[in-house]
Parts: sequence; C-alpha cells; structure tokens
Amino acid sequence: MEWGRERGGTADRSTAAAAATTTSCAAELDLQNRARADVGVAPLTWDDTVAAYARRYAATRKGDCNLQHSGGPYGESIFWGSAGANWTAANAVASWASEKLVRR
Repeated sequence: MEWGRERGGTADRSTAAAAATTTSCAAELDLQNRARADVGVAPLTWDDTVAAYARRYAATRKGDCNLQHSGGPYGESIFWGSAGANWTAANAVASWASEKLVRR
C-alpha cells in the first residue's frame, strides 16, 4: 500500500483520515462546550494554532507521563488515565466537569 492512497484505487486515505479527525474534533469540542454551558461559561471555538500547540505538548507528556500544565499561553484541561482502558473524550470531559463539585 502506498502512503495516503490505496494501490489500484483512487481513494485518498489521507483525506479520509483528515475528515474523520475533523469530525472527531468537532464532536469533542461539542462535549466540552456542553459542559461549559452547564456552568454558564462561553463556548470555545476551534483554532488550528491552539490545536497544534496542544498536540505538540501532548506528545511531550506522552513520552514522560508527567501530569503538568505547559505554562504556555493557553488554558489547559488535563486528563490522565491508566493504561489498558479505552478512554474517550467523553471520559475526559466528564472528569473535568466533575471538578466543579470540588471547586465550589
């Protein structure tokens, strides 16, 4: 199989992967915005620059497993789960949203 394209076909796999990622990101952002609406906080909008920063920082943390904020220019919600579980964005948002009970 060639990178990004199946042999003998015309389907561009990289385009399909990008579409799936876009759909997933929109769904995950919607989950966060619902949790924000529950506490009267304005919704977030997608920003490619912020997303790229988050991906780079997540790759750093994946390498050392330190649960710490980046100290960078953006707000961050951090989630950690033990290996072997099938964690989803919904799990992360539920964990963050549960913190409102502690912070009040």
